[in-house]
Amino acid sequence: MRLLATFFLGCFFALFFTGCVVDDSVTFTTGKDIPRYKVQRGETLYSIAWRYNLDHKLLAWWNKIPPPFTIYPGQRIYLSPPPGVPYYPPRAPVTVAQRTPQSQKRPAPRSPAPRLPTDIPDVRLPVPDTPASPPPAKTPPKPEATPWVGSKNIHWRWPTSGRVVRRFSGAGGGKPGIDIRGRPGQAVKATADGKVVYSGNGLKGYGELVIIKHNETFLSAYAHNRKRVVKEGAIVRGGQKIAELGNTGTSVPVLHFEIRKNGKPVDPLKYLPKK
Repeated sequence: MRLLATFFLGCFFALFFTGCVVDDSVTFTTGKDIPRYKVQRGETLYSIAWRYNLDHKLLAWWNKIPPPFTIYPGQRIYLSPPPGVPYYPPRAPVTVAQRTPQSQKRPAPRSPAPRLPTDIPDVRLPVPDTPASPPPAKTPPKPEATPWVGSKNIHWRWPTSGRVVRRFSGAGGGKPGIDIRGRPGQAVKATADGKVVYSGNGLKGYGELVIIKHNETFLSAYAHNRKRVVKEGAIVRGGQKIAELGNTGTSVPVLHFEIRKNGKPVDPLKYLPKK
């Protein structure tokens, strides 16, 4: 009887931990030991910066890659500043006009008004029989759509429904995001307006991955999806479906969600609304 009870107890714990284990493959990674990185097929500057916890703007600066930051397979890029290149790009110099307060700026001298000749004879026009029709009313211009990039006010949303089974850990080798347990196939949605800068499966440990750029400061990532439904370059709105939850790269159906600020992972729970 004791052996039978021990057997059932062992099966219970095995099933319990099998259902609760979340893959630890997504951890902090740095590229300090890699002098030159060889670009692989399907990679973008954003995905490489994401893998090594770098700011994509600095990565572009070190390698003199202009917007829209196009790179090619086989290209070798620096993951740290090469010799002779400073870590940060220089700031634009402030001109004298920018330093002068608006109240101290002198207005430009006005040119004298031209004088009309005085020898022009008077001309009387005939009075029309019918009054002239009023000019057509001007149609007010349509307001421009709010741009998705450059807005400092980001309205964060939860990317999917479910229980947070693993929290952010900023310690060395920790977890750079949160894991949300869900059902296979349930909708994964964009957490805010933005542009898809990566959609693929080339980042080891992330499975089917989508990365969205929200502005020049914030990016977000959605990993382990079963299926991606957006392509690179697509403009998405907050709450729009971008993928289906799955378990690519992990043992259980889970969404691994990250937020990066200037290339560095931050705790998503400090940005997402309280449940």
